Amino acid sequence: MWWVTAQKNGASALGLQRILGLGSYETAWTWLHKLRRAMVRPGRDLLSGEVEVDETFVGGIEEGGGRRHVGRKALIVIAAEVLGTHQGAVDRAYLPYYLDEFTFRFNRRTSRRRGMLFYRLVQQAAQLHPVAFHQLVGGSRQGSATTGGGNLI
Repeated sequence: MWWVTAQKNGASALGLQRILGLGSYETAWTWLHKLRRAMVRPGRDLLSGEVEVDETFVGGIEEGGGRRHVGRKALIVIAAEVLGTHQGAVDRAYLPYYLDEFTFRFNRRTSRRRGMLFYRLVQQAAQLHPVAFHQLVGGSRQGSATTGGGNLI
């Protein structure tokens, strides 16, 4: 959990596998997605005040179209209060989990105490029910940033 919260640009399953010396990528992927599910605080507050909204497409450039060609890309709309970038591949089926991680990091981007990010992730992970690998790949989306209005809080 410390390694995941300490990554400025997001964590990858391959990086987690490497740092923990795991023999199975599937194990690292499962652990990382369980942590991403824990990055959502149940009962979070709604956005208020001045809110910025932006959209993007996730999926990369496809043959036969340019950057704005929709094709099989996923449209992402993000709203954040006025006052992180994910690096790596994103599978459309698991995009909500990546957005959960983005939300967790974005909402804590000004934190001067990295240890508190670790503490919050441990605290939230301890409150979740266990989830098996087959449930994660099945797409069960209980309590994520993309449910309940998609708030970044």
